[in-house]
Amino acid sequence: MAKKKKRTSSIAAENKYVWIEEEGVKLSQWVEEHEQKEATITFRDITPPATPPYLEQGTTLVEEVESEPRNEVDLAFGGRPNVPAAWVVNAIRRDIGTTGYSLHISDRSYTGYSIWEVHNFVRYHDNTNHMRYISEVFDCDDFAQVLQGSVNRVLRGIPFGTIWYYGSNWGHAVNIGYCYRLNRIYLVEPQNDTFYYFNKKAWRAGMIII
Repeated sequence: MAKKKKRTSSIAAENKYVWIEEEGVKLSQWVEEHEQKEATITFRDITPPATPPYLEQGTTLVEEVESEPRNEVDLAFGGRPNVPAAWVVNAIRRDIGTTGYSLHISDRSYTGYSIWEVHNFVRYHDNTNHMRYISEVFDCDDFAQVLQGSVNRVLRGIPFGTIWYYGSNWGHAVNIGYCYRLNRIYLVEPQNDTFYYFNKKAWRAGMIII
């Protein structure tokens, strides 16, 4: 009987020819080039969305298209595969777009976790969504940063961060993650634990930090 090919092998094949150092800027190079430059300061002048962006037409919620394999959740916290940063960059460029935003990649490689493992942790072991929203004090970016820290504290090495993105007349910050099983980028609304995919037709990214 022929052996079943591993999903990670096909992902490696998809990302085989990418060399992010040639396309991006190394941190050491960026620091050297910007050492004497005046800091760029950006102030928010875009209002928050009136309703959750994931409710907009054309946005796919993860629960609607993916089931939750029990074995994926049971594998959490052990036997983790390595995920090269190039895989994450490739997925972001494909699922988010290639223009109009700044992307900061903090590590050269990450630890692989599936979307179902993150879903299990966020839904059943984290309480960020129970925190109180206070405009300009504890709002969308604060929620995202708290959940980012909570997830990274337990799921060590995970490619999971924060994305600031925009619609026609609003701006919002949520969490962004990479699922190594699906080789796909997903978003998490930290205020209510909704998982969804980026709507490229309706939104544009401004900044991503992972």
